[in-house]
Amino acid sequence: FYISYAEDDHDFREPFGGNVETKTEWLQNNGFTIGYHSVYHADNEDATKADINEQTTILHALINDAADEPDLKHYAHPFGSTPERTSARRKLKDTYTSIVEAWGGLAPHPNNPSFNPHSIPRIETNAETFPRIIDQDTYRKPPPRNY
Repeated sequence: FYISYAEDDHDFREPFGGNVETKTEWLQNNGFTIGYHSVYHADNEDATKADINEQTTILHALINDAADEPDLKHYAHPFGSTPERTSARRKLKDTYTSIVEAWGGLAPHPNNPSFNPHSIPRIETNAETFPRIIDQDTYRKPPPRNY
């Protein structure tokens, strides 16, 4: 799940349809990964390194204010737009261990040599689809095994 705090018109809203702290905690406790999706949902195609740094700084601060910041080392490109500038792409790669695209498809297993941690397909969700996705047992972390 990738968090963004504003719509394309920069009007701020509550991620996950509100109650961020409770939902973020539930996701973490149930084995979901939480990451960043930019603060303003800006198209990164023309982004500079300074633009990426501003987006990252503001969003990290907002999430820290909303809840205990999870292990946020993951990023999703708004609109799937990878920055054209090498310095902006490098800033993202240096900041995040994984970066996902705006469209789906099957990703290779992380141990597969073709796996690229900075170009991973994703499943899109919003306030309408969130409850349906988390209610599916297939997305939940299995309980630990006792050997």
